[in-house]
Amino acid sequence: MVKRIDRDNSGPNSSLQKWDLKNSDGSFAASGMYIVFVDCGSAGAKTLKIAVFKSN
Repeated sequence: MVKRIDRDNSGPNSSLQKWDLKNSDGSFAASGMYIVFVDCGSAGAKTLKIAVFKSN
């Protein structure tokens, strides 16, 4: 696991949670493909693939 991100806003009108592209140690994640698991409680869960591209 690169990083676990828990939702910090429980407002019903805010559905976004941002990732600062850092891992749990505080270092930036490497470019590549990542598997993301999103759990929305009673609304369901989803597994996604995302790509991260870093410029030099």
